[in-house]
Amino acid sequence: MTDYVLTASRFDQVLERYENGAPKRMIKHRRGDIVTDLPDVEVERLLRAGAIRPAADVEASSESAGVVLGAGGAGGGTTTLGEMQNANGGAGSAAPENAGAGAGTTDVEMPKKTASTDEWRDYAVNHRDMPREVADSKSRAELIEELA
Repeated sequence: MTDYVLTASRFDQVLERYENGAPKRMIKHRRGDIVTDLPDVEVERLLRAGAIRPAADVEASSESAGVVLGAGGAGGGTTTLGEMQNANGGAGSAAPENAGAGAGTTDVEMPKKTASTDEWRDYAVNHRDMPREVADSKSRAELIEELA
């Protein structure tokens, strides 16, 4: 089976269900995780939604950027997309191409997810070139989702 890299923020892969349809066993994936053993129908749906990319595509783009997959990382031989970005200074970003404001990279550390809404808005405006009006119109959760 083909391996895929999750580009969505999260995906709960249900492996087994109870008779009533409730999930019995599942894997919680986060952005950059390698996802395997997906049914063909699920692969088609996630590819159309842009939630996953074939791992081979990520490997090819990382090789052209000078990043070697499988070299270290906490996964014991598997390097996540986030580790690739850190190793290559942000190249191969998981942010969609049409992300608009906030898609750039900076050397300034992002606020913690528990930071206040005002801190996230200031970060968006001062370090990610988001217009103040746009930042003020977004909730803390929306800012975190877009900028993290």
